[in-house]
Amino acid sequence: MIKNRTFDKVNIKDISYRKTVNGSYILYADKSELILVEEDVADAILCNRKSGIKENYDLFEVLQANKFIINEGEITGRLPKEPTKKAFSAIRKLLLFLYLLSVGIIILNSSGELILSGINLTSFKTNIFVLIFTGIAFSICTTILHEFMHVVFSNNISNLKNILSVSIKKSVAFVSLTHVWTWSLLSRLMAVAVGVMSDTIILAIVLILRKFYNNEILLLFSAIMFLRIIWQFRFHRKTDGRYFVMMLLDNPMIDIDYKNNKELLTEKECYIWRVMTAIGITVDIYLLAFWIVPILYKLIMWMGGIV
Repeated sequence: MIKNRTFDKVNIKDISYRKTVNGSYILYADKSELILVEEDVADAILCNRKSGIKENYDLFEVLQANKFIINEGEITGRLPKEPTKKAFSAIRKLLLFLYLLSVGIIILNSSGELILSGINLTSFKTNIFVLIFTGIAFSICTTILHEFMHVVFSNNISNLKNILSVSIKKSVAFVSLTHVWTWSLLSRLMAVAVGVMSDTIILAIVLILRKFYNNEILLLFSAIMFLRIIWQFRFHRKTDGRYFVMMLLDNPMIDIDYKNNKELLTEKECYIWRVMTAIGITVDIYLLAFWIVPILYKLIMWMGGIV
């Protein structure tokens, strides 16, 4: 739902909101921070009432600090609406079918076709420069597709320049999906998971191609996609997997509360987040021991050989 209100002659942006399973309210506006408030505070903001608010100034401070206030001369946009058309629903069902089919293909072809360690890459006979440049090109193309899928399923193509962030330092690109927190469960889960789903479909296609063309380039491609999927299980980091779990639990503040205010979480939430953190750390150890160390060792040995 979206409401636009004026609070004590202060212009507030269009606010999208939703009641969570715990009874709190998620509020979001264009270029604002996502906030989680109790019902009385949400009621005061959305309905122009001061019930539950000690002072008008307190509420103003909350809104201003989280960028809900329209500053003088500021131009605000409209938040993307949740897609509800039948065509979009059909595309979503088709993608889910292809994803589940791809998972089955990967499981059936994982033995001998899918490399689970960087040790396998160190025995490649293909020229190392060919591997590096081909791998980079493939990674860029599939990353673009991954992020584009997020853009499409978050219904935000028209606002691409404002939601796409690129970090040259970290060599990553990511799309802001904050606005989907106020959507229905299936829509917000799809918006977050669709990138990994597309990665899974690509991995399945590569594994099928390897049945007909058994070469090292395709093996490299399968390794890249496998790593990208595994990367999302680093739940203690900012990954799609982490946000997927947060949305399943319907608590955008669970990571902050787990670190600083565990008493605000239920016993179930604490247990789940503890398990997710343990899984994430385990994945980090796996990536370090089975991928990073073997590849670095191979590179050091290779550089020592040419010196």
